Amino acid sequence: MLKEWNRTFLVLLPKVSQPELVSQFRPIGLCNVLYKCIAKCITNRLRGVLPTLISGFQNEFVPGRLISDNALTAHELLSFMNASKACKRFYAALKLDMNKAYDRVRLVEEHALFSGIHISRGGPSVSHLFFANDSLLFFQVSPQACENIMNLLSQFCSSFGQMINLQKSYVKFSPNTPPDYRDYLARSLRVQSKPSFGTYLGLPIDLGWSKVSDFKFLIDRVASRLSAFASLRLSVVAKLVIINSVLVASFNHILSVFKIPSSIASHLDSMLASFWWRSSGSRKGIALRSASLLHLPKGLGGLGLHSIGCFNLDLVASTGWRMMNNPQLLVSRLMVSKYPTLFALSANRITQTSWGCRGLQSAMSVVAKGVRWKVGCGSSVRIKVDEWAPGGLVSFKDGLSESELPTHVSSIIDPRFNAWDSLRVHRLFDGPTASRILSLDRPQNLMDDFVYWKFTRYGSFSTKSAYFLFLQQDSLTTPVGPTSPSWWRKLWGLPILPKWKSFAWKVVHSTLPVASTLFVRGISVDPICCFCHREPETVAHLFRGCDFISLLWGRSSLGFHSPGLHRLPFLNWFSTMVSLFGATKDWVGLINFFSILWAICLSRNNVRFRQLDVSPTKVLSLASQWCARGHQAQDFRLKSSSLPLRPRLSVTTFSACYGGDPLSGLDICLLCDGSWSSDNSRWWLDFFRIIFPLWCLVGVLALLSRHLLYIQNFRPAFGVYVVPTAGVIVGSLFTRNVKLCA
Repeated sequence: MLKEWNRTFLVLLPKVSQPELVSQFRPIGLCNVLYKCIAKCITNRLRGVLPTLISGFQNEFVPGRLISDNALTAHELLSFMNASKACKRFYAALKLDMNKAYDRVRLVEEHALFSGIHISRGGPSVSHLFFANDSLLFFQVSPQACENIMNLLSQFCSSFGQMINLQKSYVKFSPNTPPDYRDYLARSLRVQSKPSFGTYLGLPIDLGWSKVSDFKFLIDRVASRLSAFASLRLSVVAKLVIINSVLVASFNHILSVFKIPSSIASHLDSMLASFWWRSSGSRKGIALRSASLLHLPKGLGGLGLHSIGCFNLDLVASTGWRMMNNPQLLVSRLMVSKYPTLFALSANRITQTSWGCRGLQSAMSVVAKGVRWKVGCGSSVRIKVDEWAPGGLVSFKDGLSESELPTHVSSIIDPRFNAWDSLRVHRLFDGPTASRILSLDRPQNLMDDFVYWKFTRYGSFSTKSAYFLFLQQDSLTTPVGPTSPSWWRKLWGLPILPKWKSFAWKVVHSTLPVASTLFVRGISVDPICCFCHREPETVAHLFRGCDFISLLWGRSSLGFHSPGLHRLPFLNWFSTMVSLFGATKDWVGLINFFSILWAICLSRNNVRFRQLDVSPTKVLSLASQWCARGHQAQDFRLKSSSLPLRPRLSVTTFSACYGGDPLSGLDICLLCDGSWSSDNSRWWLDFFRIIFPLWCLVGVLALLSRHLLYIQNFRPAFGVYVVPTAGVIVGSLFTRNVKLCA
């Protein structure tokens, strides 16, 4: 590799707000694009052999190994240490603030200088866990073992120029270790001794008796994040995105390892639902429907808000499925050796387990309902207990004696031809059941039995389908409302403003804060309609029954020429109107319809809270403004959907950009080159071809500065940026480390 290709920017990122020491900076290397391409090629070549080259105690940069494996392994070891009651065998866990030691610790253990921890007979001995610069050592305590460990660390530091921060390092001894012996060993290790291990890789792995206290920090974390978002006056659509993609995602790494207590999950659900209902940061908000409605999938009339309890078990189930299908992992071997029936889908409940095992067991009990056996040799599949045939469990004919009933599927397979024994199948089962069995294809070669996920096409586990199973367990999958699931799916797919879809959801579920609803809930408000001043203000009256509104509908461009449709109950009328517009793909009429409804709602708020005068003309004028916004959003959506999200490097695309092909559909094309001077450490971008008149340059730059909010992790590199008329950069052919928002 050329020396110039390996040149790298070294940037110091401060760890604190006002750094004063060099240790308070984090160095980051910014490599150039050519170096990254070469490194990526080498990495892809090594990917297939990395698991055999790197020890199972190292879970970084290896496909199939995750950070959660280390956390769950450390939790099991600490749970074993906390439960240890032996009088002559003591254990310790040492946390080191150092760089990577990797296999040198394994070499010392092989020379019997100290012993790792066995938590079960036949299980692996665990002496160390490494992830980046987080190093954990597990060993049986003795003065000689402590001395050997210190000699090892001293040798490592002198050989590789590393240093151990003893102030940040600490050791935890098993509770059965005598206090005076514990102090002596801590002094020999020259680190402080702590009664609790605290967190590791951001997860609480040393759990006490009160799990609510251990996971209470999640409530404080979410509360602080909610207080930061409360002052932004977000729309209900933005709140949904923030809850599912920001707030809940911020502690996904915890939810995927441990099952959090139900009281913590319920409290988090309540906080997130209250945040969604709240109209401003200073008000508490009124929950007009239960949180279970928000947790329903959108296709069943809900909003798809994550139920923390179900989502937690869903992520834990994903971890369990991965461990079950990768038995070579260290964490899989450790858990199976201690809990042999953990991944047996129909096993009895295991007692005296760690908290991590309890979560896996709870999740796998529900996962068992979504798996099906693929019959190979049939020796592992039980006929009456396991699900292996289409249509559910199978049962034998009535009147057969117990002695002639086989237990496993291998008994109804002809070993000579590796095919079904049709005569015995018809003798043991009734006609429909026999047809179900014989319809199963048989593999050409003899193979082992295995389970697959029956809710996906290729049998791989899906968190989306598993989440629906957990919702079913909590009875949260019953459709709610007067409309069908197909209507809800069509509503969420309509090409209208997202806020109008949420508005339609509130209309159907009667969750709009109209005056009559607020008055019933004890809020001091005039329940009479602010337009006609005669009847109570309900959803049906506000949007159709009021005389003022009826006059407005008559003057609108829609107009009602079907008296029969107008006499329908309001919810039936509303759902029918939306269905008719969607069935005929009359998007103009649909946008006009929602524009009028939205203008009525805004005008009602202006009258009640701002004491403004309204008239049908003003309401229709406001509706026309929102109608224009709706059409702009629809045009932008249709245009964005026709553009490639990730442009591929090809001769045709590059030639169209570079040559300025008028048929390419590109409005503006900028081809730029980045450069950097080693003399004065300055870098800049130069446009070497601009495919538009030069007098447009000022307008283009102003357009970019107005629409482009920020660019993160930008690397000077060759790139082609396609800028459509709306002024949003949609892609780059060469540079991938660019984050664009508009």
